[in-house]
Amino acid sequence: MALASSPHVVEVEGEAVLLRPTLRCALRLARLGLPTVFRGVAEGSLSTMADVIREGSDRLTHVPALLREIEQEGAQRLDHLRAPLMAFLADLTGADERRGKPKAEAEKPKPDVLVTYEQFFVELFEFATGNLGWTPDQAWIAHPAEIAAAQRGRMALLRSIFGSGDQADEKPKGNLAQQARNAMAILGGTTVKRSDMKAAA
Repeated sequence: MALASSPHVVEVEGEAVLLRPTLRCALRLARLGLPTVFRGVAEGSLSTMADVIREGSDRLTHVPALLREIEQEGAQRLDHLRAPLMAFLADLTGADERRGKPKAEAEKPKPDVLVTYEQFFVELFEFATGNLGWTPDQAWIAHPAEIAAAQRGRMALLRSIFGSGDQADEKPKGNLAQQARNAMAILGGTTVKRSDMKAAA
């Protein structure tokens, strides 16, 4: 996930909607099934696009209801929405970050533990409100990458003060970017092996 990413805007029948990649949006879409969401947008499903716009919009908008009406009528496709919505999902989930680490930075293999998308986003919320001391409102409106970066900074500070230890080395259990890439690659399943994961964003 990239920090300070560019704004995401979609336009439907003259109304421009600003989409914000927040933790709240990520968790709600994860509950719908991120592989299903990615596939639905890629295939031009207006109801799926409506879900993404509803969860990602920075304000109330009639666009999701309009998309569902258009889909029911079956008279129109809005293919121009696919690219910006896929870009928004890629930003939200970290699928747009660079692929893998240099070999010198490779991590030691970890046991195969399956972590769902939803579990990982919940863990980010727990880190933000527990370890970082953010309010729930601050955590919900933050980009997942911001929470992950703040957590790394916090752990680095603790290591510099107290030295390395099991507590200081804790990281979110999942890897948002790898999960998103897997979702778009296989468009199925809701879990990923721990050995396929690296540090979050």
